Amino acid sequence: MLQIGYISLFFSALCSAIASVLLKYPDKVGILALSTNPVLIKFPAIIFYGAGFVLYSLGLKDIDVSKAYPVMVSFAILQVLLFGLFFGESITIKMILGAAFVIIGILLISLK
Repeated sequence: MLQIGYISLFFSALCSAIASVLLKYPDKVGILALSTNPVLIKFPAIIFYGAGFVLYSLGLKDIDVSKAYPVMVSFAILQVLLFGLFFGESITIKMILGAAFVIIGILLISLK
């Protein structure tokens, strides 16, 4: 059965990935494209990072930190790669293999 902690970690990583996209591509994300104020442009990313932190702390209620952080990072790696593809970044086989090795390593240390 899937623990609520893993769901929290998935959404924590998603918030972090979204925040990264908002920092990298503010000109391509809705209303942010209309502003030139650097504080207003970064504010949504700060909100997403904060939400990710809250979700991560909720995940820690069910999962040991030695497992929670690596799992959350593996989710974030996959999500950032997907967002990169969506925003037209070139994803190389080297990047995919590197991400796969990191995720395999994370899975190995997360196994009981």
